[in-house]
Amino acid sequence: MGSMSENLPTERSDTAIGGEHQQVTRLTRLRQAPVEPLQDDGVRAFLIGTVLFALAWVLALLVPQLASERWWLVVAPTGTTIGVVGIGYCVWRRNREAKRAAQDIVPPAA
Repeated sequence: MGSMSENLPTERSDTAIGGEHQQVTRLTRLRQAPVEPLQDDGVRAFLIGTVLFALAWVLALLVPQLASERWWLVVAPTGTTIGVVGIGYCVWRRNREAKRAAQDIVPPAA
């Protein structure tokens, strides 16, 4: 079979010592950076994409030279529709999480 160290990522470099090339292989361990995840609900990203697809749709309808490729007349409304659904889902999820967080708060005892 083989040892587990065969699956570890390696860093290889060639060094020249006295005109001869020597290969140096060093094992490195992958570490996750200590970064907190973003607290973003995704509404802004969907909103930007939806606006851009809607703009592309309007331009494709108004300026036929820009839409010489007819597939834009299908892609732009599809992207806009998916964006509207995505915005709706992200707002629903954000409200659900806010409601759950509010239920977890215990009122202070009087």
